[in-house]
Amino acid sequence: MFKVKELRFKRRDGSVISRDVPEDLNQALVAKACANEYLVVAVSSSAELPEQSVSTIKYKGRTAGFVIPGQALLSPQHPRNSDPHYAAYSLIAALEVCARSFNGDFSMSSSSVEAERPGEIPFLEGDAYLVLWKDVIGKEDHSRFHPSLFLNGIYSHRGSRDYCRIDIVPPETITVRDPVIDSQYASSVFFNLYPYASFALLRFFYAYQIIEMLIGLDFKVRSEAIRAKLNSAAPVNITTLRDIVDDFKKSYQELPRIREILSPPCGSTESALDRLLDDMADDRSGKSFAEKIYRVRNILFHEHLRAHDFDESVMSVGDNLIAYLARSKLSA
Repeated sequence: MFKVKELRFKRRDGSVISRDVPEDLNQALVAKACANEYLVVAVSSSAELPEQSVSTIKYKGRTAGFVIPGQALLSPQHPRNSDPHYAAYSLIAALEVCARSFNGDFSMSSSSVEAERPGEIPFLEGDAYLVLWKDVIGKEDHSRFHPSLFLNGIYSHRGSRDYCRIDIVPPETITVRDPVIDSQYASSVFFNLYPYASFALLRFFYAYQIIEMLIGLDFKVRSEAIRAKLNSAAPVNITTLRDIVDDFKKSYQELPRIREILSPPCGSTESALDRLLDDMADDRSGKSFAEKIYRVRNILFHEHLRAHDFDESVMSVGDNLIAYLARSKLSA
């Protein structure tokens, strides 16, 4: 049976180091795996991932890959080493890191580990590798899974631990889904921007930009419907024209569209909104979920000094709102 016995890594100083593959790593499926059929991405989480924190990725009921902490790669006696599927995916990740080093690409390795332990292959420590099988996910681009990964505490790798405080521990099984709306910008907000925004107002407005994106898409749908109605009604009588004009006016009104988009409301987000509005002594009586979000948006945009002493409340609104949008509006 074909077995990988050793991996080699070319350090930044040009020297080459090697590391034996653990004997207990079950390589029964390694010979069947072709490295270019897999996607390897460096990822992080809201807290440092321990060696045993391995997550299985599921897509449409099939195993699509793993999230593997860097320190788990080539680790002897790891609890998952006997699993041939895990072993194959972990070797693919390790091979990718090593192969990149010979091309001068160290984006998937740790400079601190390389400096502190020069005799070791410097896999990421505390961060992880997302390894996906292209045959299952159907595409080379994983960005459509960013809302699902965000909801499970997996974000892009930045090389620092300045993460958001949502404090999600990645579960043993992560189910990724195709988004209802496949937006590259929304994917970037969830995976790259929001997790690393430490400023409370910035976090809120990253979340609100998702709402504005949804409003824009809703406007496009409404405009096309109005155009179709106008074309089908020709010649247009005064009653039909009045109805079309009313529909057109409504399509421009932000609050009514927010009401429709943010339905049903989110209990945890509304509770956070209530706390913030109470902190700022702003009357929330009789306001709907959408009206509270719109009111907070206007205060933070036009009167942000009113929220100056309430960063925790603003962050709570942002954290709950972004999770609500990822879960209810972007994930199928």
